[in-house]
Amino acid sequence: MDGFFFLPKIRNLIAHNYQPCISTMPTPSSKRKKVQAASAKNTPKKTATPSAKPKTTGGTAKSSTAASKPAPPAPKANNTTNAPSKTTKKSAATKNTGVYYPPVGFCFIVTIGKAGELPRIDNQFKEVTGLSLELETEDVEEGGENRFVHKLPKRVKNQEIVLKRGLVTSGSALTDWCKEVLEQQKYKMGDISLDLVGVKDAGKEEYESLMRWSVVGAMPVKWEISDFNSTENEIVIESITFSYQYYTTGKTTDKIIKS
Repeated sequence: MDGFFFLPKIRNLIAHNYQPCISTMPTPSSKRKKVQAASAKNTPKKTATPSAKPKTTGGTAKSSTAASKPAPPAPKANNTTNAPSKTTKKSAATKNTGVYYPPVGFCFIVTIGKAGELPRIDNQFKEVTGLSLELETEDVEEGGENRFVHKLPKRVKNQEIVLKRGLVTSGSALTDWCKEVLEQQKYKMGDISLDLVGVKDAGKEEYESLMRWSVVGAMPVKWEISDFNSTENEIVIESITFSYQYYTTGKTTDKIIKS
């Protein structure tokens, strides 16, 4: 009975204490209205700009177009440090391509002796082989070391150079040199240079040496003629093998080879 007696009083007390809070809580619609009112208050009002009146100086009115003339553009920043020069552009273009085209092997010239010493026919060959260098080594085994064998350098060994061309029956100083050495045992040494050439000016048909092999102390040691065959229609090829002391490689710009 005591519980039923105090229950209405507790309800009245709760309603009396929380009624002001409930009545003053803003509804969603009232919140929206307050936000709209605050945004409208903060937005600046647009005011009509009065037209510029022409100024008079000495009785002469200045045109309103002078007042409304746009301001000159700002000076451009000095980009001399960023702008590459012509030489920089050229080097950058060459560097950025990143593509290297190896030279072709069919364009070459062989010179025996000094340039112009032998007839032109002795400078034309079909094929050149044997440009090779190899370092000889000596094996030395170390006691207690079973992982490897020491290789000590000794000397450089080179292969023999072979020049191939169509058989020349007369008027060749190279053929006479082979005859003197191999038939008459008159040993004579000479120098041979091999130039790998590339096109310098296609319009003028000019070529330049891309790389040169200078062979020192060359001497013919073998002279071979290709086989004869009546069932084939092929050119007779003569192969001349040279031994030599050494050769050096480099690039020369002292002459321009013309076709």
